[in-house]
This record gives sequence, C-alpha cells and structure tokens, in this order.
Amino acid sequence: MKFCGFLLFLTLFISGLSVSSRAQSASPAPDVLVLVVQRPGLGDQVDITYSGLVARPQVQRDLDALRKATGWTQTGLKITNDRAPIQKVRYLTGATFTAPNVVQNETHALPVEAFILAFRLYKNLALIFIVDSSFQFQGWPQYADNNVRITLEQHGAAFTYRVAILNSQFEHLGLPETAQAAAAVTAKRKAHLSPLLILLGIVLAAAFAGLLVFFAANRLTPAPLSAEEKSQEKETTLGPRR
Repeated sequence: MKFCGFLLFLTLFISGLSVSSRAQSASPAPDVLVLVVQRPGLGDQVDITYSGLVARPQVQRDLDALRKATGWTQTGLKITNDRAPIQKVRYLTGATFTAPNVVQNETHALPVEAFILAFRLYKNLALIFIVDSSFQFQGWPQYADNNVRITLEQHGAAFTYRVAILNSQFEHLGLPETAQAAAAVTAKRKAHLSPLLILLGIVLAAAFAGLLVFFAANRLTPAPLSAEEKSQEKETTLGPRR
C-alpha cells in the first residue's frame, strides 16, 4: 500500500471524512477507502485501504468485481497487510495498482459507480480522486435513492465522495455522470411521481369526504331511546291512567 494512501486513511478514519465539525459528527469512518491519483501518460494510481484485516481471497474478489465493472488492466497489483500506528485498528489490509484512464477528461465526471458496484458489500465507502489540472469537473454534488446515499466534498483538485450503502442487492445503479444529467434524472422522477401524487390526493380527499358524511349522518340521526325514556315517552303520549 502506498504510504500516502495509508496516511490519508488514518486522517479520514479519525476525522470521519470531514473538515467541518458538523460533518464529523454525522459521517462514520469508512469500511473501505479508495484513493485514485490521476497521472496522465503514466497510468492512474489506485490505492484501496480496508478498515481492518481482510482475507486475501475477499480482496481478490473485490478487485475482480472492479475489473468486471470497468475492464481496467490492473498493473503492478500488490495486496498487503500493514501494521496500523493506532490502537483502535492493529492491522490494515490494502491493495494498490495502476490502470490507464481511470479518470477520463472527456467525461468531465469521476468513475464513482464502478467502485460502488465493486465494494457494495461494505456499508460505508470513501472515494477520493486527486485529478490533474487538465480535468474539468462537471459532476453532481449529491445523489440518493433506495440503494445508496452519496455526498461530495471538493477541496481544490481533491474530490471526496462519501457513500452509504443502504441496500447491497443492486446490480446496476445508473448514476448520472454530470450535474446536467442528474438534474434531468430528478426532473424525470418528479414527472413520474406527479400522477401518483395526484391519484393519492384524490383518494385521500374522497376518504375524508366519506368521513365527513358519516359523522354528519350520525349527528342528524337521533340516538336510540333507552327503556326508561321509552316508558316516559309513552306516558306522556297516553296521559295518566284513571
């Protein structure tokens, strides 16, 4: 594991991936941290750090899943177990490799979905991309659905995605690449939900109207007389016996 990735993991592990104190209290430490450094012409560096010891076969399965999702050639792959200089975690498992065009300038977006698909069995992920000055980012700041919740923090050339996996059973997320595409997805969802909301409103209105009619009818209908009241009414109608 590269030393820079190791230090980054420790920093984020302690701070909860946040610069502000408000975010620190709300952001759990990641189960997996991915650091991608864009290096045009040299192959992008990918460092993966787990929050504890992970069996080598499991790490290999995760890497195979990443290769399947991306088609990247993982050159110089190394899987290591490093002693952690903090008492809370004694050892950390890591993997490192290089791959061409992990970050692609022409997309103006970062390959977030690929890493989420590969590591979706882990509850909390941190994906950090350090990009070259030639990269023009046009991605979205946050995303949420029934499967994932994603937020982005940007500090200069460093983009940190915090990912909470809500449901790991998905096979495909279909995340939008750019902010413009994300806005289109949101508009489509709202358009799809509008008829359902209108129908729901009609049903609720009808149910409310039915309740009003029921209570009004009960108010207008006299309550049945008790036996004593019936006897008194009979005596009043017939008068006293002589």
